[in-house]
Amino acid sequence: IGAPVVTSPASIPTLSTYGLMLMSLMLGGLALARQRRSRTTL
Repeated sequence: IGAPVVTSPASIPTLSTYGLMLMSLMLGGLALARQRRSRTTL
């Protein structure tokens, strides 16, 4: 989906924002996993 955006030379700022998006998604996934684990243990 984001292949042309990555290949474009002017996608440096977009890459940084994309990295932040991935990081936020990872943190959100970890938080959801912790909540699910806590709920299952209870």
